[in-house]
Amino acid sequence: MNSKYWHHFALTADGEKARMYLDGELVAEANENNLGSKVSMSGSVGFNWDTLGYLGDWAKTYVDEFHMYVGALTQEQILALMAEGNLNNDFEVDFADFAALADDWMANTTTTAGSVLTVDNMEGSLANWSVVDTSGVDPYYTGTGTISSSTNAYAGTKSLQWDYSLPARVGGNYSSIKYDFGSATDLTVYDSLKLFLYREVGNTPEATTDGVVYIKFYNSSSTTAKAEILINGPNSVVDPAAQWDKWFTNLNVQLHSGTTYVDKDVLNDIRYIVIGCGSSRSDARSGRIYIDEFTFTKNPICSTYLPTDIDSVECHDCKVNMKDFMVFVENWLLGTE
Repeated sequence: MNSKYWHHFALTADGEKARMYLDGELVAEANENNLGSKVSMSGSVGFNWDTLGYLGDWAKTYVDEFHMYVGALTQEQILALMAEGNLNNDFEVDFADFAALADDWMANTTTTAGSVLTVDNMEGSLANWSVVDTSGVDPYYTGTGTISSSTNAYAGTKSLQWDYSLPARVGGNYSSIKYDFGSATDLTVYDSLKLFLYREVGNTPEATTDGVVYIKFYNSSSTTAKAEILINGPNSVVDPAAQWDKWFTNLNVQLHSGTTYVDKDVLNDIRYIVIGCGSSRSDARSGRIYIDEFTFTKNPICSTYLPTDIDSVECHDCKVNMKDFMVFVENWLLGTE
């Protein structure tokens, strides 16, 4: 799961099988062990009941819209329930939902407009970017690389092309590039970060245990990152290959900082943003990643929440318009078959 998004989780039991669905997709199933049992029980999300301990390294966990149903739901019903276009929370997206959308059509409850800080759209000279050289300071950052402008762009005509090389080293290593704002910048006013990555075919996978692509935030005087955003896994530099991939982060949830978590308040005086990759893999690796459209967004403030403002993967825009209608069209007639 991407920890910066809301996800839909469902668990069903029909007397024979227990099934787990994540965002409408069946991810696990098992035979029920206590068929017909009506003994009271306790359950938990993200908690190991036997050892009274959390499963892994968790920051704050948010749960909303918890419902229980009589009878095991089908996958089609689950897909309908989780659909943004299901405005009356029944098991289908139909004209009852469309009527609600029509009632709010062209409503606008914006009280304070949002704004976008474009860090770099990569259309210029890339003068604010450089390859980080900490080889004489930190033995784990021995990776090298080059930066150049490319016509393989997500938007506009150019992107940043980053070719990195990680030499063989026992214990692994990392390579990074850096963006310099030029002076301390307060990023606490923004609600989200977004950039686009394009991983070239042929990039070397990283170690299974700790492979990572990261974004780190530094002020002008510290060599320790104030916060980190991570894509974990050996394929973090591999998948998806040969296509643009949006990296979106909600800054209002906790961010990594080493082995702990911090709030976005620490982003009040950021001078440098570092993007990098690596792992404990000890053999030589290399790869190419393109980066484009690096932005921070401040969400608008709505005087009233509109349930029909359903184009809200990244934020509610306080408006009901064609963006919301298109979401509704994509959900149309879910659950009716």
